[in-house]
Amino acid sequence: VLQPHDLPGVSNEEEEIQRAVRNPIQSKRLREIAKQGDKVTIVTSDITRRCPDNKIVPIVLKELGLAGVREQDITIVVALGTHRKMQRNELIKKLGKHVCKRIKVLNHDYQDKKNLRYLGRTKTLRTPVWINRAVVEADVKITTGVVEFHTFAGYSGGRKSISPGVSGRETILPTHAAKVIDQPNVGVGMIKVNPIHEDMIEAAQLVGVDFIVNVVLNSKNE
Repeated sequence: VLQPHDLPGVSNEEEEIQRAVRNPIQSKRLREIAKQGDKVTIVTSDITRRCPDNKIVPIVLKELGLAGVREQDITIVVALGTHRKMQRNELIKKLGKHVCKRIKVLNHDYQDKKNLRYLGRTKTLRTPVWINRAVVEADVKITTGVVEFHTFAGYSGGRKSISPGVSGRETILPTHAAKVIDQPNVGVGMIKVNPIHEDMIEAAQLVGVDFIVNVVLNSKNE
């Protein structure tokens, strides 16, 4: 049995998330990206992921408030991929009661074609890219997530919030096909020349993401 050598969690998670949001890596601060009048969409993970969105999202909302963005101009889209829709009590547990009360929250539906927009094809797998309309049409796009090992994408987080997170069926299936998963460069922790990773990157680039907050957790979810 292989088990990780856990690093200790940070002493104060909210403070650390706030510090990271205020000091982003190779990016302007969110309050410098967004402005009053912008339509903002925040893409969060669902209950199958360990991401502490109940701690991340309030800090992101506060930063948007400093930019002058109104709460009625903010939408949260839960990146379900092909997973089932989250129930109200699950959304409250995942995002917090105050967030669910103040902000519009949508469950992504990968089969709802009228709420998807086509953006073109990827070069790697020639995947048709269909993305949630609320994400595509936002002036500012923000994603949250957790970076950990993934069976065939190498790692979770990053581009996976977009593909498969808020993608349509035709976009999701090619990166989950047996003939692709069975290729030699596909596997846990593998991203170099990994066609699934590269295809997901291309899909995310077609959408464009303005700001991202990802975390790394130990086995205690710290």
